[in-house]
Amino acid sequence: MQRDSRPYFFFILLLSCRFETCQKFQHIIDAFNVNTNGWVLSYVYKRLRFLNNKTLSQVGTLVFLAVWHGYHSGYYITFFNEFMVMLLEREVREPGSRGSVK
Repeated sequence: MQRDSRPYFFFILLLSCRFETCQKFQHIIDAFNVNTNGWVLSYVYKRLRFLNNKTLSQVGTLVFLAVWHGYHSGYYITFFNEFMVMLLEREVREPGSRGSVK
């Protein structure tokens, strides 16, 4: 135990309990690999703010994660599919947000 009485494995959080009740793909991403997602959010995604575009920041972050995992094509395909699902979900849930015909 540590000084604040939390066990050591508290800091290695892989899967949140919210995973089973997710309604959006973003919730699944948020619930899986929680500590890594927090690190990527703080040190990669937020540092790409200079692009002034949320979509480009997201693409840059996913490319970083694919390179981090390795040079096998499966990682790039997986992260590309993640981006496409999130983009599609954003367009379906928020019609008229960008690029949709009225």
